[in-house]
Amino acid sequence: MFRIKNKKTFLILYWILSFTWALPTTILGGLIGLVLIITGHKPKKFAPGHWNFALSKDWGLELGLFAIVDKDRSPDLMAHEYGHHLQACFLLGPLTLFVATIPSAIRFWIMTWFPNSRIGQQDYIKDFWVEQDATNRGEWFCYKDLNHWRKEKQNDKSE
Repeated sequence: MFRIKNKKTFLILYWILSFTWALPTTILGGLIGLVLIITGHKPKKFAPGHWNFALSKDWGLELGLFAIVDKDRSPDLMAHEYGHHLQACFLLGPLTLFVATIPSAIRFWIMTWFPNSRIGQQDYIKDFWVEQDATNRGEWFCYKDLNHWRKEKQNDKSE
């Protein structure tokens, strides 16, 4: 994974790539996000150009500039889903739906429905390169916010 040191350059590239190379996921996310907003769900901003809807329980789904995340809004999950959009922008582009999104969803449901299968017994993040890469990308971009959140959680538990 390449690193862009200048945040302004990164954000310019991010927006250009979101609406060119990653256009399929951006369109899908925009349509689903619009439907969710119309039906009364309110997104919350997580990272530059990324909003999330808290609808799920213990899973997430990246939809371009939008994501569906757990109701607790786990920052680790939100960073992971943001990492998937970074994959779409800087790595997979129009192949994201076929290389990452669909295989990841199928794998998640197999693991959920058939926990005793060979796939069901794997570590979901560590054993699938797309998931590990998304975690790495999301944590790389959001590391300061994640560390701050983790310290707050640790302080809450110790009190």
